[in-house]
Amino acid sequence: MRQYREHAASEEAWLIPTAERLLNDEEKQAAGARMAARRQQPAS
Repeated sequence: MRQYREHAASEEAWLIPTAERLLNDEEKQAAGARMAARRQQPAS
């Protein structure tokens, strides 16, 4: 669980703000869909 929290914090601090600046709306929607799909898969 700690690893997930660290990963989420990294996304909040760097990935999401960077994506907001660099990606258009369609690209952000596609990236969000891919992230959501990964969360639905069982951990390996």
